[in-house]
Amino acid sequence: MVVIGAQKSGTTALFQYLRLHPQLVAPTVKELNFFNTRHIGSSKSRKYSRCFPSIQSDFRKAEVVGSFDISPAYMLDAEQVINRIYKYAPDMKIVALLRDPICRAYSAWNMYRGYYKEDRRWFLRQDWVRSGVQSKKRLVRRSGRFGENFETDISEELKVLLDGDRIEMPIVEFGLYKRQLKFVYDIFPRENILVLDSAEFRTDIVHQLRKLEKLIGVERYQWTDDVLVPHFVGQYDDSISSTARECLREIYGEENRDLCFLVRRRFSWLSDVGWTTNH
Repeated sequence: MVVIGAQKSGTTALFQYLRLHPQLVAPTVKELNFFNTRHIGSSKSRKYSRCFPSIQSDFRKAEVVGSFDISPAYMLDAEQVINRIYKYAPDMKIVALLRDPICRAYSAWNMYRGYYKEDRRWFLRQDWVRSGVQSKKRLVRRSGRFGENFETDISEELKVLLDGDRIEMPIVEFGLYKRQLKFVYDIFPRENILVLDSAEFRTDIVHQLRKLEKLIGVERYQWTDDVLVPHFVGQYDDSISSTARECLREIYGEENRDLCFLVRRRFSWLSDVGWTTNH
């Protein structure tokens, strides 16, 4: 199973919970970023397998069913990534955990500016950025004043997106869920895809984990309160301004409506979208 995102949507908590399931083998690190690198050959595939250190021995045990890769950066280059996943394993199960894109953008911006204060080149040092599959887009550097104003940083990115390029530390682009997930639905059958709502994952964790168990084909685990400890982080001193919120609502409006019809479900942040099961 591959969880392709979304960034800042609860994937860290999901990783911590899934690694508890006795029928699943967890990777050595949460974000492997294997399918968003330029070259995937036999040597790279062997390297990927080594990220699951107990996979060879554990698969001999009857109770072990599979493994999982949770790499939120996959959604950013979904077209190339999904094709690579399909070539690697055409029966792969694909999962996306989605958060209100407006809240997600603000959360990402707060995370980015913290890293940026420590190291202005931190984003460029990421393996998936240095050796990534960004061949179709030019990577544009941020201004030196990044992190001072959320609205300014959004506007800077929008200008780059309109030129067909990608900006360093993308805020807006990560939330364009419909155009990213379209590549998943174009290639994989619907029965291999599960799209979860991050808000529902927070409030009804067990039910969402049951959906994942069914998708993967593992037995029901006893998810008790003592193992479902909170892993959600990200408390910020300031809230998003009404001006910034309206700007992002306009950016994501049509994208969100199209997302509902693509995925065939409602989302908690889209009360104004008239999707029903009759569509």
